[in-house]
Amino acid sequence: MKIVIVGGGTIGWLTTFVMSKIRPKHQYINITSSNIPTIGVGEGITGLFRRILTDPFYEINEYDFFVKTKSVPKLSIKFDGWNKDNKSFFHPIEGTITSDKFVDTALFYSILKGYDVDDCSKTGFLSNRNKTNFQVFGGKVNIHDPGLHAYHVDNEEVGKYFKDLSLKNKVKSIDGDIDKVICKDNKIKSVVLSSGEKIDADFFVDCSGLTKVLIKHLSDEIVSYDKYLPLNEAIIYDVDTDEDSISPYTTSTTMDSGWKFKIQKAEGTGRGYTYSNSFSDETKSLEELNKFYGKNVTHLKTIKFNNTRQKNCFVGNCLALGQSNYSVEPLQATGIHCALVQLNDFMRNCFEDDIDMMTNEVVVKQYNQRTAKICDDLVDFIMVHYTGGKTNTDFWKYVTYDKPISDKVSDILNLSKTRLTRWDDFDTYYGCVNQIVWNTTLAGLGHFKKETIEKVFSTWGLYEEMLESELEQHILDMRNFSFVCSNAKSVLELLK
Repeated sequence: MKIVIVGGGTIGWLTTFVMSKIRPKHQYINITSSNIPTIGVGEGITGLFRRILTDPFYEINEYDFFVKTKSVPKLSIKFDGWNKDNKSFFHPIEGTITSDKFVDTALFYSILKGYDVDDCSKTGFLSNRNKTNFQVFGGKVNIHDPGLHAYHVDNEEVGKYFKDLSLKNKVKSIDGDIDKVICKDNKIKSVVLSSGEKIDADFFVDCSGLTKVLIKHLSDEIVSYDKYLPLNEAIIYDVDTDEDSISPYTTSTTMDSGWKFKIQKAEGTGRGYTYSNSFSDETKSLEELNKFYGKNVTHLKTIKFNNTRQKNCFVGNCLALGQSNYSVEPLQATGIHCALVQLNDFMRNCFEDDIDMMTNEVVVKQYNQRTAKICDDLVDFIMVHYTGGKTNTDFWKYVTYDKPISDKVSDILNLSKTRLTRWDDFDTYYGCVNQIVWNTTLAGLGHFKKETIEKVFSTWGLYEEMLESELEQHILDMRNFSFVCSNAKSVLELLK
């Protein structure tokens, strides 16, 4: 079988590598255009990405990846100013120490007794102290408790890394622009490059991003999330600051008409301001940034986007992955997470040696249903971030009082106030966003009240002495563990 993957960057070349590794008998061609630059702001990835790095089947040395791609350890996301009290909180990579239980008792007990909620998570504890789970010792970098971290990555460097691995799998790489897509019977037969070269294939994967080079020729049906997600433009910028530390977390800080982000990179810092063009524009947003920093920022580019997904991402003999399928505001790294879920789901349930098996109508239908589910659930999760009760600007008043929310978000907020969330309140499936993901955000936004927790604990007869002992032991263990952990700056300085 001949397979064409269109698009480079993290998703394009990762997809090419994974496919060529799992079924090496197929013929693979990756078409990437050097005329389409990467955004270059850096990217935060989720723990799901590390499963590929650490899966013995793929034969990747995680340390080699870490060094060659100039990645930075990421343990969490810090949210500044997202609740009505303007307090900060961390959203950790792995949840709290009890978030995988039926009731997240460690989190609720921390709120009830006034503990720092961030400390009931391993990565929250380390982030709170600007530590990583990496140790610099004897001129080497050791990784402790490897399940704790993800990475901040440079999209271009990660693309190069997986391109090199793909070429070792005998993948053919073509630098070119696609001028024409030839279709017949709702399937792609071939693509024609600007050079005039015509390339036929049995199956196509569209990783071309917002341009949707392939999938738009088979389906233009989209599902819009615009009424739920308010932001649709982003300024990418740079600014000179006196900051010397390198944080093991992404920072998201609320602004007048949206939020700005800071992503640590090995060389420099990626920054952007994502806003709603119904309340601001490029000029106003730049002025706001200049005022925030007390100096002029350097405007690099402005990106416009719609919050959408394909109604069906698998059509005929073409699969749309990444932003070709799901494109929303870049909060909580849901874009890269969705793409990884899509890719792994396709490998597990669809990818075969026979094209008819791959494109069986039931296989395609079920895949599209699962992908639609993860996209919609991720949007619900993004949506809940705007329920912290901020009202300091027209934008935040609109978000708090007038912007609609989905039934799912409404239900979760109701349960949070009346009897607390539990494991069964969230759908569980591969790649899902369940209470492990939701609860620390709900807590940080102020949705869990002490009086509700006290009532539930009393009703359930939970022994507070046992809960306190469990939490205190965790904090003690983490204090001891943090002594051998280094900060991100020390780790990167050694690698340089």
